[in-house]
Amino acid sequence: MTRKRILTMMLSLLMLTQAFPALTLAEATQAPAATEQAAPEATEATTEETTTETAEKTAESPAEAAEAPAYDNPFLKMEILDMNEQPFDVSQLAGKPLMLNFWASWCGPCVMEMPDLNELSEEYKDKMLIVGVMSSAANFTQDGGIAVDQKELEGARALYESKGITYPSLIPNDLMLAIMYQIPVQSIPTTLFIDENGYLIHSVIGSRDKASWASLMDQVLAVIEENPTPQPGGQPTDNPGA
Repeated sequence: MTRKRILTMMLSLLMLTQAFPALTLAEATQAPAATEQAAPEATEATTEETTTETAEKTAESPAEAAEAPAYDNPFLKMEILDMNEQPFDVSQLAGKPLMLNFWASWCGPCVMEMPDLNELSEEYKDKMLIVGVMSSAANFTQDGGIAVDQKELEGARALYESKGITYPSLIPNDLMLAIMYQIPVQSIPTTLFIDENGYLIHSVIGSRDKASWASLMDQVLAVIEENPTPQPGGQPTDNPGA
């Protein structure tokens, strides 16, 4: 991959994060859980800061958001491998909101919440897909390629097996790495809620217990239902999340 391709991807993601306002879910984010830094030099953001930024973005009305330019959902076009280094079928992302959980095998809060996320992935499978992204499993190289950390992959696979986790986790590709830099993902776990058209709806820093995640997921689904985003071609969805 060339640096030009990376820059193009990041510009596309800038559109993803700004074309539709992130929506505040204050009740679900009042009590931040413990987080771990994704890199030693990264400054850990707080849930309070995230909520403040989100509130500022909601100054636009839903009508103004619906007029935002449509774009092709990048998640439905990406080529990405799962933790077993097998191609992940992105067609299963079509028509449903996505809960994208960035984690690492060495992150205590990430590991602690995985059994709860595993149960929720089954309970919400008809409403929302939960997908993990192994944030430490790959990174850009100086020439614009992607280097995979096999040791991290082995640790993640062992963790999945020992805990009986079944929801998929992905090795970061160019899109996922660009998301991590663009958002940016500075602490893990970080979780993004993305609607069925590929628009970022909400982000959460830190882990949660099952009840808190279920409450937040329900609120996100309600927000998506009440504030449809444009489909490719410029038309809002008639029944988001269906």
